[in-house]
Amino acid sequence: MKLLNAKVKNFMPYKGDQEIVFPTDEQHSVMLVFGDNMRGKTSFLNTIRWCFYEKALGRNLKPIDPINIFNTDAAADGDWNVAVHLRFDHEGHEYELRREMQPKHMIYQPKKSSDLKTDVMLRKDGNVIQGDQIQHEINQIIPEDISRFFLFDGELLQEYEMLLDDKDEQGRIIKESIEKVLGVPALINARDQIDTLLREARKKQTKDSEHFDSVRKYSEERKVLESQRESLDTDLAALLEQQDTVIGQKDVLDREIEDAQSILVGKDKLDVAKRELKQLDSRQENLEQEKLSLLKDAWKDLIQPLLHSHISLLEVKRDGFDSEQRERFKIESRISDLKSIVENSQCPTCEQDIADAKRTNIASELGGLQADLEKFQDDITARTSIIERISRLSRIKTSSASDKIPRIDSEVREISLRMTEIDNEMEELERQLKSHDTAEIARKRSLRDGYVKQLGSLENNIKDRRSAIEENERKQEQLTRYIELNADVREQKSSKLVHAYTELKKVFSESINALRDNLRESVEKLATESFSQLTTEPTYKGLRINENYGLTIVDREDREVAQRSAGAEQIVALSLIDGLNRTARKTGPIIMDTPLGRLDLKHRKKVLEYIPNMAEQVILLVHEGEIRKDEIVDSLKMRIGGMYNIERVSSSESKLNKE
Repeated sequence: MKLLNAKVKNFMPYKGDQEIVFPTDEQHSVMLVFGDNMRGKTSFLNTIRWCFYEKALGRNLKPIDPINIFNTDAAADGDWNVAVHLRFDHEGHEYELRREMQPKHMIYQPKKSSDLKTDVMLRKDGNVIQGDQIQHEINQIIPEDISRFFLFDGELLQEYEMLLDDKDEQGRIIKESIEKVLGVPALINARDQIDTLLREARKKQTKDSEHFDSVRKYSEERKVLESQRESLDTDLAALLEQQDTVIGQKDVLDREIEDAQSILVGKDKLDVAKRELKQLDSRQENLEQEKLSLLKDAWKDLIQPLLHSHISLLEVKRDGFDSEQRERFKIESRISDLKSIVENSQCPTCEQDIADAKRTNIASELGGLQADLEKFQDDITARTSIIERISRLSRIKTSSASDKIPRIDSEVREISLRMTEIDNEMEELERQLKSHDTAEIARKRSLRDGYVKQLGSLENNIKDRRSAIEENERKQEQLTRYIELNADVREQKSSKLVHAYTELKKVFSESINALRDNLRESVEKLATESFSQLTTEPTYKGLRINENYGLTIVDREDREVAQRSAGAEQIVALSLIDGLNRTARKTGPIIMDTPLGRLDLKHRKKVLEYIPNMAEQVILLVHEGEIRKDEIVDSLKMRIGGMYNIERVSSSESKLNKE
């Protein structure tokens, strides 16, 4: 099968009508669709899945509620119409598949999925396929059970790790899907139909042999066994039905608990937010108190320039007084000398008498100096006052409030902004938590644990019933041999039918086992070939397959590698998918969403070189963290038949643009 083109309308982020054309040239069979995370890569994958099977998968492979498929902007504008139109080729025929969803009659604004209706139309070579035959026709092309090997994302690749666990229920489901891809159920169904015919023939043989005394005892015993078998079959069918029901109930609870887990995480976030808000509130209050304390002394910072200027003036005056003080000391010393001369009328140096005229002049000078000395009395008082004022003013130190208050104001603003953010977060979290009860979540967890135990008990009961059926079958076969010891019984038509159906059942059973062995061997061989092309580890020898089709890495010494990295798991999963696709009875295009997310650069290069060989048509939905447009490996570049870019228009709208 090859996809030709897809037209999408209002599907999730793809508002309005958009179209993408797929490459069909065998030499240029790879298409790259680039898009950042949250832009619509997975949604594009879902357009294909929804068009084929009316199913879209979200995170953890959970089905998306149909009401959530509508583009929110289109719905807000009143355009409640979703449609995907696919054109594709298959075995020489051209198909047109269109699936459309809209509100039911008289419902103008749907509130829930039950308000919606879905219509599907399929044309084959221009001829309309009858409605009740559409899904059958699709299943002839690409059954939903095997679509997981053609439409998958990085998350789905992790599923295949479950195949290594024999007890994993999901692993059993994947194994069944694998065997459907490989065609095993066709033989199983044939064997089961033959078994039904065999049991009917045995009943007829039992009835026919009741007339022969020699084997009547065996006929009676087989009647009992046949009755027991019917009872065992009924029990087994009921147990299997109950198992499916419990698995379904457990899956529902798993999804609800997972959703609730995010609510519990939200509750933890709310508690953390409340604690942070309380701490911020306390910090803000402390800062306000610190600011008030600083403001009490902030006046000191305001007067500092004037204060320094005034102190400088006082210091100038003080220095002037100090200069005068030195002058005073000189005058006092001169007065003392002159006083001695006037009183003694004698020169203190040569001790000669001084003339009266000279003495009179000295006395006159003395009087003048004494008069000059008088003026220093008030100045000394003023100097002392100045020194005291300088001392007092110098004690008025800066408070650093001018530096601290802006810092406090800045921190308070940041705290206020953060508190506003937290208030908004808390409001949203409280809104989310409003409709959830943590006690109800705990109840669901206990109920889910009960389902797990119930499944364990059912598994044991199913195993017991199957063992009992095998034992019953063995006894019936033994009784058949005893009954057929009678030559007349042997010649009856019912006995010949029993013999024929027994041999046929044996042939089909052996064929099923042989087919499984051959298919596993083929898948192992082809997956190993792929793995050798994809891995960068030279010490690995290849892959070994188990009964569940789980693959284990084997080293050069033929030892299994127990611990595998996330990247190695992805390489193994890709190898398995390639091996299955090359072994399968049906092939189709491979569409991979984020296939390289867990790989290092060397493995990415290897995968990109190999991917074109995995199918006739390969569509990769990637972001530039996986493949840079300017660094596409040459081997892939030569195979590219088309490139698209998912452009973000808004948070709720994306466009598919051809590069």
